[in-house]
Amino acid sequence: MVHVVGAVKNPGVYRLRKGERAIDAVTAAGGLRKDAEDSGLNLAAVLVDGSQLYIPTHDETTQRRPEVPGPAAPVTSQTQELIPLNTADAQQLEQLPGIGPTLAERIIAFRTEHGGFSDIAELDAVPGIGPVLFERLKDRVSVP
Repeated sequence: MVHVVGAVKNPGVYRLRKGERAIDAVTAAGGLRKDAEDSGLNLAAVLVDGSQLYIPTHDETTQRRPEVPGPAAPVTSQTQELIPLNTADAQQLEQLPGIGPTLAERIIAFRTEHGGFSDIAELDAVPGIGPVLFERLKDRVSVP
């Protein structure tokens, strides 16, 4: 289930198959509206159950740009979905930066042995995940 909001023709909650991508959610929502700004979106991103996909409008992304001369502010979106530590499979975990098959299996083993994660900070206790990798991961994962 993915909640598609913003500049799509039919915002709402859509049931998609495991492994489907952001473009599939946009299609399910009737496609992009004419005022949609998709240049900052990764429409190839694999979606995670329970996530929200937000499509901004041209006006919203223009408002984020600085009004003074200089480099443009990056266009951002909320397509980066949080990976749920307690339910993600190895494939989902491997989408995280620095997580390959071995670390994904260690995360799954850790949650199995400890009855799940109760706090994101516990990720640091997984063998192979030190402070540097934890910093890269902490804003990309969730503990429901």
